[in-house]
Amino acid sequence: MFGRIKSQKGQATLEMVLILALLVTMGYLVKKGLKDGKVVHRFVAGPWKTVNGMIESGSWAKRQDAMANHPNYFRRMYSQEGVNPN
Repeated sequence: MFGRIKSQKGQATLEMVLILALLVTMGYLVKKGLKDGKVVHRFVAGPWKTVNGMIESGSWAKRQDAMANHPNYFRRMYSQEGVNPN
């Protein structure tokens, strides 16, 4: 379907330019984030909120939102005798 490229002379150059652009962007974002000193906190705390919800309740949501999806959550209890857990 597509013919093979016989020469890959520009491949390494293109990859180096893309890596350089990535490193410059990351450097800028880290420098901008270091001004307030909370880069590591934001990097860890943001994803940890949803991971914590998955660990505790089995749902990919923040902990407080995921609690309502847990099978043993008080409001999700069901009884065939018609007893309301509230």
